[in-house]
Amino acid sequence: MKIVINEMKKIFNLKMVCLLIVGSTIFYQRFIAFHIDIFPNGRPEQDEYNIMVQMIKDYGHSMDEIEVKDFKKIHEAKVAKADKFLSTNEEFNQLEVYSYEDYLKKDYMSLTDENYEKLTEVKWKYLDREEGRVFWELQVYSKLIESYEHRDEYLEDLPWGNYNNRINEIINNNENESILSWSVFMNYNNIIIYFAVCIVIGIAFMLTPMFLKDKKAKVDYIQYSSRNGRKLFKDKLMAGFLSTLIITTIELAVCFFLYKGNKTSMFFGSNINSRFNSSFWFDITFGQYIIITFVSIYIISIITAFITMFISSKINHYIVGIGVQVPTLFVIGGVTATILLNQLFSTYIPKYSTTVIYTILIIVAVLITKVSIKKERTKDINS
Repeated sequence: MKIVINEMKKIFNLKMVCLLIVGSTIFYQRFIAFHIDIFPNGRPEQDEYNIMVQMIKDYGHSMDEIEVKDFKKIHEAKVAKADKFLSTNEEFNQLEVYSYEDYLKKDYMSLTDENYEKLTEVKWKYLDREEGRVFWELQVYSKLIESYEHRDEYLEDLPWGNYNNRINEIINNNENESILSWSVFMNYNNIIIYFAVCIVIGIAFMLTPMFLKDKKAKVDYIQYSSRNGRKLFKDKLMAGFLSTLIITTIELAVCFFLYKGNKTSMFFGSNINSRFNSSFWFDITFGQYIIITFVSIYIISIITAFITMFISSKINHYIVGIGVQVPTLFVIGGVTATILLNQLFSTYIPKYSTTVIYTILIIVAVLITKVSIKKERTKDINS
């Protein structure tokens, strides 16, 4: 164990740790900070967030037919408020807008008719004020009510046979009555995907020099001259594995700490199959989904670690290492960002496609590690 700890100290030398922190900070500022600092992102996303938080307070994590009637009454009260404002506002009255119904008609016509350009000007004058908040809210209320009323309508032409069975399960179990915003779900997805890519790059950066340093210093010749020295290969693998767990845990802890600032914990008990969100192969809550993505990142990190250590054990120069690692990271990062996390459990891809990809990557990592260990036992000192 002392050897493993000593190897870990080599991995976490001050220079490498400082470079990892600087690199991770730059990556965070470039790709992640926006999703943390700017959430909800403008309007009507801010209004949707506020309304759905209130929905959870009023109805819990799902909304049934009786509760949606109450929700519609709130919508009607908002319409009445907008009617009152418009009926007494001279600027809107000059444009023949006296009610919210008039407003919607004129606003729709302004999209294609330049004669209604004045309405657009007046509209945005008030949308940027407190008086205009009701119009943002009504836009959200209308969208949510329409989504709920059509909650049982899904795509019917996806090629995988068990898709329709899963959709029927969602409908029969009322999973689609869950209250979970698409913007909340996608905000988390964007954050966790970028953190995963950052972790993958960080692990590759920290572990690539692992075997290469010994080769550059000709230490490997001394190691191969004894049986105990050859066993050092396994100790290095263990050190790399434990270091990977440490790096991943620290970065995920930072991710969770930062994500807490987005204040989405009230949605953790909501089913991810909400009609306001999307459809998935499994009946799980948003909180459970978050836990699964964390576990997935550990798996991806460990796979990356063993592939990186395999590459490190085969190369003799840093330039070659960079040349091999860049396309490798591009593949792992790309698959992670597009399928392994972004499409995790989505019904828009075959049910077990992500599981198959994870399995293939795990098998590859295990095989190359076994082959490397076997070769180290019999490797010629002169080779």
